[in-house]
Amino acid sequence: MAEVSLASNAPRTLPQETTDEGNRRAAQALADLQVRLGVAPGAGDEPRELDQGSECVKASWIQDGLLVGSVAFGLSWSRTRRALEQACGRGELFSLKIGNKRWYPASPMDVSVEDVKVVCLLLRGVDPVSQFIFWERKHGALAGQTLPQALQAGNAAAVLRTAEVFASEHPGQAAVA
Repeated sequence: MAEVSLASNAPRTLPQETTDEGNRRAAQALADLQVRLGVAPGAGDEPRELDQGSECVKASWIQDGLLVGSVAFGLSWSRTRRALEQACGRGELFSLKIGNKRWYPASPMDVSVEDVKVVCLLLRGVDPVSQFIFWERKHGALAGQTLPQALQAGNAAAVLRTAEVFASEHPGQAAVA
């Protein structure tokens, strides 16, 4: 297992909203979209509705500041948009495509480039949405911390073990999100 060194202990500063408010906004956005498309809620083509719902959830992640554009992410790491795209191509970073734009997870912005690279390489075969959720959620194996929190606390070994287990449970699910 590769050693991960913590390069920065900068505090994470992201806009915080309650989950209830985020869920309410996502549900409202889905209902508005269904009205515009003429799709009755709860009726019709289920895969189409699920796709619409997932796009609304992704949009709420942007509104909540959980996903950021390439300019903001690039500034935090002193990288160009092209360099970020190349890192994604090598599996050293991931992004989500929403509409016609690439969005990057905000939570790794305060973690060293090398730490993120090692974790993302372990998760290379996992789809970007699952990777995003994996980075954002709190893990019991990390004492109730998110990956960035655990890395900043110096628990790199536990993060790597958790990422390896997660990747082994989600093999071959890589897809463009």
